Amino acid sequence: MKTIKFNKVKYTIPENWSEVPFKQFKEIMKLERQKLGDLERSAKIVAVFTGLSYDSLVDGDPHLVYTLMNNLSFFDTPVDELEPVLHFKIGDSTYYVNDLENGTYREFADYGSIDKIFSDNPEEGITKKLAVFCRKANEKPLKDNKTIDERSNIFENLDTETVLKINSFFLLKQKVLQVSSQQYSNLEKQVREKEQELRRLMTLSGGGMRWLTKWLNMLLTFRLFMIRRLKIY
Repeated sequence: MKTIKFNKVKYTIPENWSEVPFKQFKEIMKLERQKLGDLERSAKIVAVFTGLSYDSLVDGDPHLVYTLMNNLSFFDTPVDELEPVLHFKIGDSTYYVNDLENGTYREFADYGSIDKIFSDNPEEGITKKLAVFCRKANEKPLKDNKTIDERSNIFENLDTETVLKINSFFLLKQKVLQVSSQQYSNLEKQVREKEQELRRLMTLSGGGMRWLTKWLNMLLTFRLFMIRRLKIY
């Protein structure tokens, strides 16, 4: 945080996204969706970051808004979301980021529901996702909406940089799982088509049980080969 002195009054503003609580970031995102003029937008952004009221800013010295806004140079700098976050602390508690690949069916269902509910304003659902997949050591997954909401409210106080990095990790894993799922679906389709072809050949051949066993063994070998190609066990 840095202090800006203007007309003998000191104002404290953040210097980077790691100093911005995520709940403030959500307020900024709401402003970004509104149709605001540049001057109104600047005053509202400064109000969020300083805690000053919007009215006090617009009714005061216009140079104050300009001065504070010009010192928020990090505002247009994106967060480096590629750096992974494996755990984080809030107070005396350490929370660990769990991999989506190890999630339960309930956790995936909760994650999907959150995605759907907040599809128009995804930042509103991010801390709820964290509540589903981030927990203390040896803590059991949260199961009811009330507990998830309570944990989500705690995570609102996390810094924006940490939250966005974790969310980026979730999105990446989600994409990987979607691709793997599509690959597996394609694999199943190929196997089914091959199986149908083999059954058709067996029917046309009119061979005995020895012929049938031979083709079934070939089919089994093909299945195993295709599955190992994608490393699906």
